[in-house]
Amino acid sequence: IHVAFQKKDNCILLTVEDDGVGRAKASEIEKGKKHKSIAMAITKERLGVFRKKFKKKFVLYITDLQDKAGRPIGTKIIVEIPFSIVR
Repeated sequence: IHVAFQKKDNCILLTVEDDGVGRAKASEIEKGKKHKSIAMAITKERLGVFRKKFKKKFVLYITDLQDKAGRPIGTKIIVEIPFSIVR
């Protein structure tokens, strides 16, 4: 896992990149298990709460990474967080 922070305009970009099997394959694997991951749903819900509370734009980008042949090689997630969240 690679985690990075970057300043962009009036935001901080939090980037998390992994070299896992990708979301499609992970979804296939998860079908056979009793455990169901809800991390992304919780994250999206929390960002929605922040949007309402601070009246600022919090954005989540998800990219499925692929090699040149189109095979999944991981996932990249970027969260855009405004600098000033004080009303």
